[in-house]
Amino acid sequence: MPSGLPATTMRFTDEDRAILEKLQKLTGLQTAAAVIRVAIREALVARQRRAKR
Repeated sequence: MPSGLPATTMRFTDEDRAILEKLQKLTGLQTAAAVIRVAIREALVARQRRAKR
């Protein structure tokens, strides 16, 4: 479902680009948005696991 919020611009540092490139290699995804979604999901899962301990 599309968001009603306006699109925002993200500025990536060299470190951000390196991380995105590494994630793209690991996931096989080619778009930054898809890679970011995967990274966010992984971070949320890790957070949930820590909270359950």
